[in-house]
Parts: sequence; structure tokens; C-alpha cells
Amino acid sequence: MNDHSIQKRQHYIDSPQHYPSITLTSHVTVHYYFNFGLVETTEEEELERKDRMEDQTELVGKTFVGHYYHLFDNDRASLSSLYQPTSMLTFEGQKIFGVDDISTKFNQLPFDQCRHMISTIDSQPCPSTGGLLIFVSGSLQLAGEDHHLRFSQMFHLIPTPRGSFAVQNDIFRLNYG
Repeated sequence: MNDHSIQKRQHYIDSPQHYPSITLTSHVTVHYYFNFGLVETTEEEELERKDRMEDQTELVGKTFVGHYYHLFDNDRASLSSLYQPTSMLTFEGQKIFGVDDISTKFNQLPFDQCRHMISTIDSQPCPSTGGLLIFVSGSLQLAGEDHHLRFSQMFHLIPTPRGSFAVQNDIFRLNYG
């Protein structure tokens, strides 16, 4: 085997460091790893690394989305635990800053009950923050209504000092037409 038969690639990885886990309930914790720093890998190792990161990203995204909409539909007041003082929500064009104002917005919505049905979840890692971008599309049905409202929502999750994630940015829009 000559030196050209195995192509080496360089990518960034730090020492084996565990990045945040997302604690969804006292019984469910999803661990999330990002690797940065410089190491050499073969093309096959690089593909395996990308597959693992993609699997972890998708798992955390789906787990977060399931948890978020479960809380929204069943215990909306608990959503505040997912935000922090520097969080920002854009809700139908209205910009809301901070966990207290975001919580107030959720609790003042003109409906008490709704049900979210998720159509798609797309997740990407954010290597610069150690976080995650999540884009959701779906529909929601308000109690007593026959029709569904289509929506899109984007979340930017960032690691917290406690070793979990918080919603840093949240953008919600109903989709008309």
C-alpha cells in the first residue's frame, strides 16, 4: 500500500470533551458531543465522524422538539425553563426579549389549549457556539376548531454552564396561503 492509497483529511477536534446534554425530564437526558481541534483522519473515518455528528444532531433536535411541543400543549407555563435572560423570541414579527417577557407572551396567548402536529424537523450543529439550529414545520389545532393552522418555527439552542441547552433564539410564524 502506498502513501496515496489512503487519503488523510484534517479536521478540528478537542480533547475528548463532553459537550452539553439536554435534560428534558428527570428521566430523559440526551448527551450531545461536538468535536473540535486538529486531527488527521482517513476518508472513511471522516464519513463515520460526520454520520455520528448527524445522528447526534438529529436525535437532540427531535428530542427537544418533542419535549418543547409537549410542554406547549400541556404545561405552557413550564416553557420558561427552556429560556434564559438573554433569550429572544420573534412571534409573528413581534420581538420579545428575556425569559420573563417570553413567558408572559406565552401565557397571554388568546387560547388555552392547542395541539401541535409536526411535519418536519431539520437540525444543524453550530460549531461556533457548540449549539444547534432546529427548524420545524407543522400544523396546530386550537381547541374547538376544525381547521389546522400551518406554522414554521426555528430554534437556536446554546449550551448552558449547567451542561444543558437553552433556547437563545426562537422565531415563530403562521404560514398563510
